[in-house]
Amino acid sequence: MPDFTKLSGDELLAKLGGESTPQSHLAWQAITDRRMKELAPKLLNLVSDKSQPAAKRIGALWALEGLRQVDATTLNPLLSDTNRNVRREAIRVFSEAELAPAAVIAAIDPLADDADPEVRAEVIRTAGKVEQASRLSGAGETPALRLIELLIRMANEPLAGPTAKSTHSGKTIKIGEAYEREFERYLVRLFLERQPDFVAAVLDSDAAKTLPIENRLLATLALEPKASAARVAQILPQLIRPPGQEEILRLAQFPDDPGVADALKRILQHPATHTATLEALLKVRTKLDTEKLTPILETTARGLLFKDDAATELGLRLASSFKLSGLEDEIERTLADGKLSVPVIVASLRALREIGARHVETLVTFTRHNDTAIRDGAIAALAASRNEHGPQLLIGLWPELNAAQRRTTLASLSGSKTGAGALVKAVRAGPLAKDDLDSATFDKLQAVLGDDKNFIALMHEMASFFHPALRLDGNDDAWVESDITLDGPFTIETWIKLDLGIDNNDGILGAPGVLDMNFHDTRFRVWVGGETHDAIIAKKKMVPDVWTHLAVARDAEGKFRIYLNGELDTAESKVVDGVPRLEPRPYR
Repeated sequence: MPDFTKLSGDELLAKLGGESTPQSHLAWQAITDRRMKELAPKLLNLVSDKSQPAAKRIGALWALEGLRQVDATTLNPLLSDTNRNVRREAIRVFSEAELAPAAVIAAIDPLADDADPEVRAEVIRTAGKVEQASRLSGAGETPALRLIELLIRMANEPLAGPTAKSTHSGKTIKIGEAYEREFERYLVRLFLERQPDFVAAVLDSDAAKTLPIENRLLATLALEPKASAARVAQILPQLIRPPGQEEILRLAQFPDDPGVADALKRILQHPATHTATLEALLKVRTKLDTEKLTPILETTARGLLFKDDAATELGLRLASSFKLSGLEDEIERTLADGKLSVPVIVASLRALREIGARHVETLVTFTRHNDTAIRDGAIAALAASRNEHGPQLLIGLWPELNAAQRRTTLASLSGSKTGAGALVKAVRAGPLAKDDLDSATFDKLQAVLGDDKNFIALMHEMASFFHPALRLDGNDDAWVESDITLDGPFTIETWIKLDLGIDNNDGILGAPGVLDMNFHDTRFRVWVGGETHDAIIAKKKMVPDVWTHLAVARDAEGKFRIYLNGELDTAESKVVDGVPRLEPRPYR
């Protein structure tokens, strides 16, 4: 490798565009670093000489750029060059050469429709950079507005294809020309979002009226959501395609803005767009104030219900997802007729569950249906009912419920004050047995009912079911004093539930410098002082937030065994003879 700091000018020029790409780069960088402005005439000749390889001409252009010896006279002829890389680099240098914005606009505007996607992308980048530079330099609004208009003009309509399966995810993705179009639209929006005031000014101009609808829509979406909702409402009805998620979200977030609700209604009512619009709404529902949309959605869902199965399924999904309580009576009446298919019945019951049905008579009849899915759906809907008699009716079905249905019932009822109160009364008086309540349900009952007198009485009645547990919460006083001597064979066992973040700060027994039974790296281990250290380490990791039975035993030979949930985990142990008296220590 030659020393580029010592090569002559001609030697450096000879390296430009040579067989070695690294040396070519080092050559133009050396010309720039050494400020060899005397080479400018030769570099200009190389750049303009179409008989030279494109790589050599581009290397010479980069050198001129670094020397700040580039002007519009040098660059303009390159914009019509047959080599796309030469055209692209000429456009890029326009954005870096500190030329007048008007000169840049005149130069790059004709290339907005260049056949090569890399050239078009560079036009977008240059327009965005020069627009920002012109504002900062005080060049006035006119160049900035012209460049914004150019950017919007390049936000052409998305292409449907070509597409292919992604080798990574298996999903269908755009490739080729369609992908390039998406990338160009991304670049345009990137620059437009930085200048909302200028974008709004261009959109309000007469020139914007001649731009295609897709171009104007992208520019509108580049504005702040609140500022653009009414504008989007004016554009969407003019589309010939179904609206996308972002476009629907923009309307649905601001239904009170002028014209927005009417535009949303028109799109929802149009046969060509209503299905896609509803699917988009369902996907973005967590970002919406659904209360404001309820009247529109109820009208739309009501028009779908109980026509054909596909329309009904969509209407019921709307009712479920947006909890459209105004549809409850219609759904219940149709269910009672008994003329629906099994999938529609299940979907109807799901909707009533999400709505929180006020009437439960129909639900009770379906809890005895011979179809399992219908029966499960009815039980879940009854458990979630807003009817004060719902919990008692569901508890009355307890003897007929299977294990899964009982779990669903307990989880649902224990989450509300009415349901939790009904559960407590049922346990105290029947038909629920006290051992039907698992620990998770009891915890929820305690959280929901608190000092409720019936719940307190139940706690006293169930005292024999409870076992004391020590909660070690990480505070310095979270320990229990012991007076234990572990001589000879012994077994220590306990039930333990550890919080997330298990490490050697979590332990069950120990004394400083003598013994530490902890959970280093989420595995239970016995650490012994002296030269032994880790006497035994469990194979399996502990699972946080799960009660686990743990036992560790040492035999007469001083070898340990670890048992998890009654099964031997490991017996790979060092021999440990005696362990002195344990002193109290804090645990977390």
